[in-house]
Amino acid sequence: VHTEKGDIKVLGTSFNALQRDEFLRVALLEGSVSLTAQDYPGQTYFMKPGEEFRLSTKGVSLTNADLEPIAAWKDHKMVFRNVSIASIAEKLKWDFDMNIEFKRKEILNRKVNAFIQENNPELLLEALAEIYDLNIQKTGDRTYLIE
Repeated sequence: VHTEKGDIKVLGTSFNALQRDEFLRVALLEGSVSLTAQDYPGQTYFMKPGEEFRLSTKGVSLTNADLEPIAAWKDHKMVFRNVSIASIAEKLKWDFDMNIEFKRKEILNRKVNAFIQENNPELLLEALAEIYDLNIQKTGDRTYLIE
């Protein structure tokens, strides 16, 4: 797989790759993967199952990963472990073209642990409203206000 940020070579495996403007993230579920990054020519990274490769403006890292939240989309589920509401809003923006606005900025730093049985952003928003006693209003076709 070739991306703007780097190349991923499949060596009989199962992996998840996510690229955004500011980062590339690859999590290896099984098998093996080798990666080369455009910003680090001549360096190849070999991954083992359960590892996650991250490339961003902060550099490169290869660490152990919690694979369930990363691969949940394959089973049409949503899993969040100690994730900020700001990160969830970003995911909803990228994955569902939703715009989440916040009346109070302190909400952004709240951490969430959630398991949603289906890949349903509205169900996720309902869960957040219940967990944190939030008021979530739909203000446009794909826009929501959280207060």
